[in-house]
Amino acid sequence: MCNVCWSLESAIKCQTSSKSEPCSPEQLDATMSRMRLIHPSAAAEQNLSAPVGERHLQQFRCFTLSASTGKGESKSHFYAKGCTTESSDPCSGWAKEKGGASCSLCTGNNCNSPLPTEIGHNAPAEAKKKACSSSSSADVGVTRTRQFTVHEDYKPAIVSACLKQIVLKAMNSIRTEPFAAVVLILVLVVGNGLALWCHNCLSSKGFDECELMGDLLECNSTVVNANHDALVANNPTLIHGNGTNFKCYRIEVARLYPNKTDTGLRGYSRGCTFLNTSFCDGWVSSLNVTSCNTCTTDYCDRNPATPTAAPGSTTSASSPVTASSPVTASSPVASTTTIKPAGGGANVLTQISLTGLGCLSLLLVLAAGRSN
Repeated sequence: MCNVCWSLESAIKCQTSSKSEPCSPEQLDATMSRMRLIHPSAAAEQNLSAPVGERHLQQFRCFTLSASTGKGESKSHFYAKGCTTESSDPCSGWAKEKGGASCSLCTGNNCNSPLPTEIGHNAPAEAKKKACSSSSSADVGVTRTRQFTVHEDYKPAIVSACLKQIVLKAMNSIRTEPFAAVVLILVLVVGNGLALWCHNCLSSKGFDECELMGDLLECNSTVVNANHDALVANNPTLIHGNGTNFKCYRIEVARLYPNKTDTGLRGYSRGCTFLNTSFCDGWVSSLNVTSCNTCTTDYCDRNPATPTAAPGSTTSASSPVTASSPVTASSPVASTTTIKPAGGGANVLTQISLTGLGCLSLLLVLAAGRSN
């Protein structure tokens, strides 16, 4: 098993879309097809052409590659993880490249899980090297971290990739500097815990469409309060706060008529809320919460889409879950969308900022208007 990903934009996008896959001849062919498109001569140096009857006997290993191709304005960077064979070396063809290519091989299940090395101007490799470096002197370590700035989009992945390495080195220094090592571990663990990423999105069709429409956002009180402000009419328990601990939510609701029969309208949403908020409780009787859960790890709100629950389903109680999986998405940035009524209706809700469930009531009101 190896982590597999591919990105022509950044290491972080490769990392967030990375998934564990079993190595197979088909997986190797897919990897090589992509590499040939980027750099035919480098890809050709790998020997993956074993006879078909013998390919299942090959021993596999994992690779991580960051490289660039082209010159001047046509220069581009790409990042890849995947499987290769014991007899092949995907790194050899890239070692000749000027401008720096980072490539590593390893054996063992998912041994290539750390973040690929970023190249280019977005997040210099030197910065990541320093971010993961340690020193026997705490003062020297602080001085080094001040010599570079890492873009906000990269911090969670960099911390995740380096955390084990830094903590292990800190543990090794406990004998000589026990206080400094303990403080370092506390800072890293607490700091990493406060930065939570959720997928903010909204859809009237399903969670698959929701994921395509939304963006990854780092939770903060501004995002949460905006969601709560828009939702307080439908859930009076969602109040303002200035907390620093958060969780992701994933909710599906059905709109009911006053006589409690189903209108056929659905809403699907994911986003951020405060850790101490009972998000799944307190909803008004005109909304039937057919499914709702919360969780506390990055991207944990990305679960497989499930069929819409039947009207009249029991409202789910809030219960933290930990189902973390990578996400294929763009960098966390503000996003707008345009929602148009089916059949060319006149009511158009344009450029609604996707701040999660905050738009849900507006969506259901518009849909109700179209059905009348």
